[in-house]
Amino acid sequence: VQYVAGSALTTVDANSLVVDKDIDYNIDLAPNDSITLYVIGLVNAQATGDIVNQATLNYNGKDILATATLKPYPGDVVIEKSADERYYQPGEFSTFRVKVTNNGSGFAADVKVEDLISGLEVETSGGAMEAAFNDW
Repeated sequence: VQYVAGSALTTVDANSLVVDKDIDYNIDLAPNDSITLYVIGLVNAQATGDIVNQATLNYNGKDILATATLKPYPGDVVIEKSADERYYQPGEFSTFRVKVTNNGSGFAADVKVEDLISGLEVETSGGAMEAAFNDW
C-alpha cells in the first residue's frame, strides 16, 4: 500500500503499512487536505468475476462506506457456420461445422451454442419435405 497526502501535517500510523495486510490505518488529516491510499495487487490469474472492494471510514463514531468495482475484460464471442463441401450426395455423410471463438481479452462464461439439426428438412425425390439427416 502506498499513500500520498497533500500536507506534511497529515500523518499515517506508519507501523501499519505492511505488505499483504488489510488497510487498518489511523490517520490524522490536516485541514483542507486529503490522502490517497493506493492498493496495488496482482489479480488472481484465474479470476473471471467482478472484484468488489469496500472501504470504511470511521469518524466521530460514524461509519461511512465507499465501494469500487473492477470488472473483467469482456469476452467478444463470435460464431461461424460452414459446410465442409459445397454439394451433398444422397445416402452419404456430409459435415457442417460450428466454430465459436472468443476474440476478447476476458473469459466468456456461460456461452450457449445451439444447432438444431433435428429441424433441418429437405425436399425428397417424391416431393415431400423430410428430415435432412437420418444419423448425426
